[in-house]
Amino acid sequence: MRPEGWGSVALHQVYYQWHQVNSKKWRRHSDSFLSAQSLLSENPDVCSFSYVAANVRGLAFYINDSIRVLASHAKELAMDATYGTNNKGMELFAVMAEFDGTGVPLAYCFVDVFEDNGKGERNAEPGAVIGILTQFTEISAIGQIWPAATIQLCCWHARWALRTKLRTSKEANNQKEYRLRV
Repeated sequence: MRPEGWGSVALHQVYYQWHQVNSKKWRRHSDSFLSAQSLLSENPDVCSFSYVAANVRGLAFYINDSIRVLASHAKELAMDATYGTNNKGMELFAVMAEFDGTGVPLAYCFVDVFEDNGKGERNAEPGAVIGILTQFTEISAIGQIWPAATIQLCCWHARWALRTKLRTSKEANNQKEYRLRV
């Protein structure tokens, strides 16, 4: 039974009102990316970095203590990603470390396409996401921090990337580097 005066209030209406009230505690900007950037900068225990490549921006962050504690114990590092799991359409990448047989997240990077192509579509420029991820991971830097760690690519993601690249006829700027010179 509903409390008197509630009429026919739906669950999503209650959630919406709850969200509006609580978002005032954490929302710093109307742009989700800039809001997250500002919120992360307020916490001295969090290191965050912003990257931009073409029409894509990345926001990476980690907690200082987690890196310090796990740095000497990590045996294996991996990077994984989620697609289409948030309502803003951002991709989330995570660097994971194997610690006592369990995957532990060390760092995260949100990737956002911030301009559309004029047709109402938000597609990353060719090579832009790879550019962001290269800056985020910097495998050589990871190797310096964790010299004994095994750095691997995810087989599924590597196959997916190869199939996607082979299916497309569009040329990315970095493809010119791999052409044979006659």
